[in-house]
Amino acid sequence: MTNRLSRRRLLLGGGTLALLAGCGFDAAKPQPLLVNLFSTDRVLVAGRPQRVPFAVIDNKAVQLADDAELPVRILQAAKTIDTLTVQARIVNHEHVDPTINPNHQHSDLLRYFALRAEFPHPGIYDLEVDFGSAGVASLPVQAFDPAEVEVALPSAPLPQLDTPTLANPGGINPLCTRAPEPCPLHRLSVAEVLDRNRPLALLVATPRAVPDRLLRAGTRNPAG
Repeated sequence: MTNRLSRRRLLLGGGTLALLAGCGFDAAKPQPLLVNLFSTDRVLVAGRPQRVPFAVIDNKAVQLADDAELPVRILQAAKTIDTLTVQARIVNHEHVDPTINPNHQHSDLLRYFALRAEFPHPGIYDLEVDFGSAGVASLPVQAFDPAEVEVALPSAPLPQLDTPTLANPGGINPLCTRAPEPCPLHRLSVAEVLDRNRPLALLVATPRAVPDRLLRAGTRNPAG
């Protein structure tokens, strides 16, 4: 039952903060909120440093400078594991309209905090920021045992994948959709490139010949 409640708290903490803020959460006393900025398919694991970005919805309860620094406490079961300081970053963006400055910032919309943290053991943790008289905001996150995670993790070696090549297509036909000659990106498999210790970019795409119905619906497939 404890684990079930913890998971429920985790989902509520990570998934509904923006909704609560938009609906006027605690209108009598506005409070800042923390919102995770990593997608649901991003897996946090225990025992290694990793990036845990979050944003602050201030609800007009606090005024944060563009280069604000926040002290973040990491807790597990109400026990402080670590205390870190993270500085705000602001995302530049461009406008399509050339009459508008193409490179500028909106700190109230695009400020984020790129926390780098290490969770020593698997389990659910709380990231907590004390805003003084404005209150304390927290964000629950879960760290998994790396041995139980099947997806590739940051800094982990890329698996030796025997991807199809022109010499050994492995039954894939067509392997490349470029005509009349295939593109040069299928000469080596991922495993062969890794053995050469060279930079690698892997693109996973659907051959053009497979889903004609998708093509008719407007789906575009890159050649190769």
